Amino acid sequence: MIDQNLLTQFNASISLIPDYEYFGLLETYVGKVPTPFHKPQLNFTLATFFAKDDVVEKIIDRIDLLDTQLISALYISKSLKEEDLCNIFIHFESYSYNTIINRVINLEERLIFLPDSNTEHHIIINPLLVRVLQKRVVSLPTLFVDEGERRYLVSSKLPYVIQSLSAIIIHNKKEKRKKDFVSIIEHKFLHFHDIDFKNEEIVGFLKGLHVYISSLIEMSKLEKFLSLSTIKMIDTLCIELAKVTSLPCILSEKRDDFYNFLIFIEENLSIISITSLSSFKRFLLIASHLYSIEIINIDLFCMLLALVGISNSDDKGMMQESPYGIIDTDFTVTFHPSLSNFVLNKIHYYADLILFDNAITFTISKISVFRAFDYHLDVEDILHDIRTWSKKVSPLLRQQIEYFYHEYQQIQIYDGMSVCVSERLEKIIDNYDALKPYIVTKIANRVYLFTREDEKKWRDELIKIGVTTLPSTIQKSMNESSHVEDFGEDQVKNIVSNKVLSELLLHDVGRYVDKNRGEEDTFSLKKEVQRLFPSGSVKDELVAKIDQKIIMLPSQIIAPQHKSAHISASGFDFNKKNLVIKTAMNHKSLLLEISTLSDEGELISLIGLPVGYTGRDAQGSVVIKTIPEGKEIVIPVQKIFFIKTVKKSIFFKF
Repeated sequence: MIDQNLLTQFNASISLIPDYEYFGLLETYVGKVPTPFHKPQLNFTLATFFAKDDVVEKIIDRIDLLDTQLISALYISKSLKEEDLCNIFIHFESYSYNTIINRVINLEERLIFLPDSNTEHHIIINPLLVRVLQKRVVSLPTLFVDEGERRYLVSSKLPYVIQSLSAIIIHNKKEKRKKDFVSIIEHKFLHFHDIDFKNEEIVGFLKGLHVYISSLIEMSKLEKFLSLSTIKMIDTLCIELAKVTSLPCILSEKRDDFYNFLIFIEENLSIISITSLSSFKRFLLIASHLYSIEIINIDLFCMLLALVGISNSDDKGMMQESPYGIIDTDFTVTFHPSLSNFVLNKIHYYADLILFDNAITFTISKISVFRAFDYHLDVEDILHDIRTWSKKVSPLLRQQIEYFYHEYQQIQIYDGMSVCVSERLEKIIDNYDALKPYIVTKIANRVYLFTREDEKKWRDELIKIGVTTLPSTIQKSMNESSHVEDFGEDQVKNIVSNKVLSELLLHDVGRYVDKNRGEEDTFSLKKEVQRLFPSGSVKDELVAKIDQKIIMLPSQIIAPQHKSAHISASGFDFNKKNLVIKTAMNHKSLLLEISTLSDEGELISLIGLPVGYTGRDAQGSVVIKTIPEGKEIVIPVQKIFFIKTVKKSIFFKF
């Protein structure tokens, strides 16, 4: 008995298949179509065929490794365009794109995939087969092949990275900051081993990071930012980067989608072992379809994620709840982020970064401590901060910092706007926290030095405490790059829970065996074809359908009334090659697969849409737009070794 809901879904999908394909498929699976016919009854007959236990077993027996990977990807993604499913496997070194696109079409011909009745031009897994395929075929280890040693994770190092970048910005001379920022990172951050620092987009990302982190420092919001969760930090960084540079992805109009996308990545990387770059790219592309994130350039996107903390990491999990920094006698400080959690501190103000690798090394010097004093930290502030990450402060270090402060106070140079107030206002300002970020220093009783660039903001704050009339001053343009939005609450909102992967992993033990168990069936079916049709095109077509796993039962071995649309040519049969080309050009639903020589003389296989034909006979040339690259290539017919038509889709008209 077929489940009525599943039957309804099946009928809705089948009804979308064009008639010229529908009747051919119907004939292949249930025999010749009687006339007159009632289409709902034909649909039910087809559904009954795919609901039979012996047919289901035959389908399962014929599923190989590539089938498993494609079925697994579509199951997790729920619904995809055909080209999107193919693109998930572009970086799968084991298969060419031609192989992938041909196999997707083959899975459609086998009716394992069907059109999605809810989303235009999308495909889903056959509703009648989805449960058994989930139990016996879908496999995460098969989809995400374990090929490396270092596992992809959301790194616990990101706060350390942001803090180290902040140290570079704080301790570099202001006029050289932007110019040297990228080269300094390249030389000091050995942690970024997979980043191409010559890439213009990467340089753009890093400059965007410079702008944003600088604004956090200037607006006294860096500490608040560093207190965020790693995922909230990554989300904020990417959103801010999108404002100043082009990202290799298009963020959804829904603000929460990218955050949900990152949560999905974090949750599932913690339970799935993904160690190869190709598997990581597949994982990202699947996640992007679930959360409506359009990835334009997957290679650049992986580099961007590596910059913000998602990469193949050697993190083993935290061993200490608080950071433990080691201070050497030369005041060099070393952190081991793989051994301790990040706890908020201010070392970036009073120590300069030397190197960021498995260990992070800072140095405390007179120049670096002077910078901390510039940011209004005093001796006790620095010593107190050191105690948050070190077991003790040596007397020598204390003496040095105190001496530095004594030397620093010999002369002070300020830049800002002096503001004189009454005694009444002085008491209010001294106790009003909202004004403190804008006060450079208190010069004397009732005299303050306010920041020049934030004049409008501190004026607004003064109005709030009752100063309704303020004298005018020469207003300087605000630095737009200093604008930093409030981070909001660091909590999960409207998260679309997706437990599919974790549930699959629980039952995914020894599910897939890399062996085609339908080999014996295939042999006996071919013998039956040989007996019924000893020679001719009928025999060739039936044998091809057996090899394509479409014919599974002896009852399917009948002479087809609907001839295959595929034609091919090879060798010196130039007339046949031209016929193949013209056939594809006359049918918008057909592609061309061509074997030819590359410029280097190597045999290559291309697949693409025919867009033009020049010349005639053996002297002609075909122009194809390759898939997925989208490049137009002119191929002389004389240089074509093999050519055949390939359907774009079984289900959709183009």
